[in-house]
Amino acid sequence: MAVTGVVATGTTYSFSGITYKAKAIRWRGIQREAINASKLTTTSWHDFTPANLVDPGEIEIETEGDGTFPSFGNAGTLTITYPNAAARSVSAFVISSEQTAELETLITGTVVFKCTGAIT
Repeated sequence: MAVTGVVATGTTYSFSGITYKAKAIRWRGIQREAINASKLTTTSWHDFTPANLVDPGEIEIETEGDGTFPSFGNAGTLTITYPNAAARSVSAFVISSEQTAELETLITGTVVFKCTGAIT
């Protein structure tokens, strides 16, 4: 099965029931540990086994808006919806945020979410 690329223009994200326009979305750090399973009888190369738990990573979103950006608080559902109607959701909470408002430019910001739990 071949995968066809999709242009990201039109991608949005919603958090706690509010939909925002995204300029860029970077989902980083989805990973699980490799556990060293080597024994005293292991020779030449280490043996590894995958950990059962997966870290769902962090999502950094560059956004534009009217000054209303996701706020610090409890975890909520973060949903990214792509232009082809595909969507990914995960429980997440804000770990950092910055906003910029300059003369004659759009209000912009960067929000970083820490994901927690399964990605759907």
